[in-house]
Amino acid sequence: LEIAPAAQIIVDKSRGRLGISSTRLVYPLPLGIYVAKGNTELAEAIKATLAALKANGQYAALIKKYNLESID
Repeated sequence: LEIAPAAQIIVDKSRGRLGISSTRLVYPLPLGIYVAKGNTELAEAIKATLAALKANGQYAALIKKYNLESID
């Protein structure tokens, strides 16, 4: 699988039958959040929420929990 968190979930549910052979992604793909052009209210709300998650440590905890890499 190309999505590390999905691969980890499958391994966790395999009861020892599967394992991860490499922690290096073959095709890393950054993802983003998109909003409709002109929807500045939603865009600002998302930015504020993300900033709050970073400030209180929840963002880092989620990155670690799901074996992700932050791109900022």
